Amino acid sequence: GHVYSCGTQTEGAMGLGYEATINQTPSIVRLTASHPIVQVACGSRHSLLLSSIGVVWACGDNKRGQLGVGGCKHSATPVIVEVLSGVRLLTCGEAHSIASTFDPTTLEERVYAWGANSSGQLGIGGVHDQFIPGEVEEIQMFRNRPESSRGSINTETSSPSGYFVTSIAAGGEHTIMAISWGRVVVSFGSNALGQLGVGRNSEGRDVTRCSPSVVPPLSHKDGRNIVMCSAAAMHSIFLDASGETFVCGDNTYGQLGFLPRRELHNRSTRLDPLDGEPAIWTPALLHQIKVYHVRYVSTSETHTSCLATTR
Repeated sequence: GHVYSCGTQTEGAMGLGYEATINQTPSIVRLTASHPIVQVACGSRHSLLLSSIGVVWACGDNKRGQLGVGGCKHSATPVIVEVLSGVRLLTCGEAHSIASTFDPTTLEERVYAWGANSSGQLGIGGVHDQFIPGEVEEIQMFRNRPESSRGSINTETSSPSGYFVTSIAAGGEHTIMAISWGRVVVSFGSNALGQLGVGRNSEGRDVTRCSPSVVPPLSHKDGRNIVMCSAAAMHSIFLDASGETFVCGDNTYGQLGFLPRRELHNRSTRLDPLDGEPAIWTPALLHQIKVYHVRYVSTSETHTSCLATTR
């Protein structure tokens, strides 16, 4: 389909070919692509577009390499990320990008990351920025991995999509991913407020994870079959096949669905044991909406929305 953009055109992030300060009405993004765009993703100051044949276009700020085209020069018009092909999923963090590819000939799926990496959000084992897409090689460990930290993984149970990589999402400086057909969830990057879902940071330990770490509550032999992930600046949302929602990370504004601490003085009792917690360190079931079957989740820095139907 056609792509339209509006808002702040900082560093050419809207792909309109010029650097106007603000564009208040949607304007069409001109592309030379002969195939329709089927997916878009927006970072803080860059954008990615995915065509129906798996080609990625990028525009906007490139100081940290988030466009994946080499160098650090920004682009006000979309340019092709030449080193990628067969891309099926993509997502943008604040200044980093993640993509999942699929080769129909070999049936191989791979995950690539590029851009800012100061908190290990690329999952490549270091903290250096990546100016062209590099493979997150440790993801392949889970393809035939018989066990996680909480028991055996049933890799023969397909996710609804039928793909090994089920869902990916990039937050401010972290990345979350449902893999192994939705039976394993991994995360990497900053865990400053629990957004990785791997528990509290031990005293004296760096709050970053530079390689994929298993999220234990969502990865075990009776795995939740996570079908969708969504990430924001410092929190994460997970949706399983049964329509239940799990949340972790920053809850300063109640964006996880639990009362923020500042609201407790208006109530005599807590409605939930997690009400008032400024951060939730392992994924917690959002049981306030268990009466609904959640089908889609999306989250931003200070709020979360979901699409749900009654059970």
